[in-house]
Amino acid sequence: MALRGREKLDIARLLGLAKSNVENWAYAYRDRGIDALAGKPRRGGVPKIRGEHADDERVLEDGQR
Repeated sequence: MALRGREKLDIARLLGLAKSNVENWAYAYRDRGIDALAGKPRRGGVPKIRGEHADDERVLEDGQR
């Protein structure tokens, strides 16, 4: 959207984000390309649910999430 001339504040409102998030993403893309937007490894334990069910909310018990 930013490449098409949309204002960062408009994009932030559309996505329900802070303008600073949109600016950070836009600058990262401008400076380092699409690879800069890929998720970074996070600290923490290894997920207990893997494979095709990793994102399946039905696997979680008792409303955990």
